[in-house]
Amino acid sequence: MLHDKILPSGIGHTTNCFLQVEGSDTDEAFMRTDGTEEKLSVQSVSQLGHALCATRLQECALVHVYWPRELCALLRDDVVLVDSPGVDVTPNLDQWIDQYCLDADVFVLVANAESTLMVTVYNKATEQKSSKVEKQRVLHEQLSAVEEQLTAITRQMKDKIGRMVESVEHKVSLTLSQEIRRLSALVDEYDAPFRSERGALEQYKRQLHRHVEAGLGQRLKKRLSARAPWAVCCCQDW
Repeated sequence: MLHDKILPSGIGHTTNCFLQVEGSDTDEAFMRTDGTEEKLSVQSVSQLGHALCATRLQECALVHVYWPRELCALLRDDVVLVDSPGVDVTPNLDQWIDQYCLDADVFVLVANAESTLMVTVYNKATEQKSSKVEKQRVLHEQLSAVEEQLTAITRQMKDKIGRMVESVEHKVSLTLSQEIRRLSALVDEYDAPFRSERGALEQYKRQLHRHVEAGLGQRLKKRLSARAPWAVCCCQDW
């Protein structure tokens, strides 16, 4: 419309502040920043108003661009054009639009499909990446917690088994000692006739040995079997 590339243009956010283009009765194109009367070259617009330039104005700033009416038919009818930053640049944009464009007759929304698509894809990829990182973090924490629990349970079970083994060994040793002291009673219970002949004596000794061994084994089995459930219950209580 101006028959020249004066205002910032490009893909993505290009306009960083409010740019007001209005007609000028002179042949000279110039610009002024809000609140000053100093005439600046219109070539400065691309720097002061461009979102990608290092030297630029704040988003709420207003730049007046005066363009010769002879170069633009719209400006001859006292039309004023206002270019604002993108709709998603700052949350205060509505407030500033009310400040500079409250009496505007027409609003035109210009959207760059390529830029919008790129932003959408980028935002989606960022969200997916963040979600994946968060899931991995939660999974790692859960695995760490499970590992700690398994380590603690393993340590507890080792301690319980160790105490149970010590207890069982002590009880078996005590029971065996008590039964050994009662071997004389088992010998007294053996009532087979004694004969002094050499062959008969050897047989008598073998039979006595079997009697003592069998009696001792039965008594140990009976007493230890009675203690086994107690040991299991103790292990479960631990």
